[in-house]
Amino acid sequence: MAFVAAFSLHDGGASALWWLAVVAVALCHAASGFLTMGVGGAASATGVTISLGITGIISVAALLLVFRFPIHLTKGAAILLLGVCVVMGAGIVAVAYLRRSFSH
Repeated sequence: MAFVAAFSLHDGGASALWWLAVVAVALCHAASGFLTMGVGGAASATGVTISLGITGIISVAALLLVFRFPIHLTKGAAILLLGVCVVMGAGIVAVAYLRRSFSH
């Protein structure tokens, strides 16, 4: 959804800086995946690699789809959607962190 919103904004003439929100959502996705995969609270290079890899694959697929099948939103709707994606991404990271912290 974040890709659709950023593409709509960019295609509508808005600044390319809106794509930074998509980067934030992708980093939240990777962080929540890493926190969920962690065993015993220990960070591992394998967990980071897997989490970033999955996020990368999903991001590439989303980019391909949004460029192939664009969904045009109004500027207000796109900004709202992008904001919701960022807030939800951060919320999911917080839940994953708390879940991991209290599982010990």
